[in-house]
Amino acid sequence: MKRKVKNAVRMLFHHFGYDLLSFKHLWGVRCWHDMRRLLGSASVQTVFDVGANVGQTALVLAREYREADVFAFEPVPSTYQQLLRNTKQVSSIRCFNIGLGTNTCHREITLYGNSEVSSLIPNAPFAVKFLKGKATGTARIELVTGDAFANEHGIGAIDL
Repeated sequence: MKRKVKNAVRMLFHHFGYDLLSFKHLWGVRCWHDMRRLLGSASVQTVFDVGANVGQTALVLAREYREADVFAFEPVPSTYQQLLRNTKQVSSIRCFNIGLGTNTCHREITLYGNSEVSSLIPNAPFAVKFLKGKATGTARIELVTGDAFANEHGIGAIDL
């Protein structure tokens, strides 16, 4: 009976142009599921969200890895303020108004109407070509190396 119901539902969805798939054995459909499978039984204690924007990924990481400390890095001051507002209720998320880079320095970042595409590359191809983005300004940001940050905060390993 169960098999007949499954087939009927599958056929109904197929009629409307959809396929029903079990995620149990698929890769590349749900990234959080894929990460869990790849990590196996490994413990996740420290997670870095580099370029955290307004916290979309940090919030999911905190939910998926409840035992972990999530370090969210957002260098653009106005976007960082939104990140703080969006994550203030989640104690496992720690926000930092810096970016991670190969050197510790200050740089100008180009801002676009969509905060998700701010870039250290002026006229970033993705923003210009695909989003028809025009720069809306720049901001001076601080970059530090991942090693320097980890040393300063006593982080011995980054799990994700």
